[in-house]
Amino acid sequence: MDRIGPPKAWSRQFATKSSIKVAVMEAKEGEFDKTHEDVVGQVSAVHKNNTGVGDHATHVAGTIAATGNNGLGVVGVANVELVSLAA
Repeated sequence: MDRIGPPKAWSRQFATKSSIKVAVMEAKEGEFDKTHEDVVGQVSAVHKNNTGVGDHATHVAGTIAATGNNGLGVVGVANVELVSLAA
């Protein structure tokens, strides 16, 4: 974490929500869990394909955009909106 300097970036970016959208697409497991405590509030769209919810996709979504400084789970590397896609 020290090598990429997230605390400095977080102090700038978490003040306002970004308009950038990042799609998380999982071909094997299904979409990420949009109700997971780490990403709720970060999800802008969900495109269902009836493939279920996958742990790997949820982990990836959290790594990207888990809500920071809320005392829950982990913190993502960016304050972006997530879009869930299932292939």
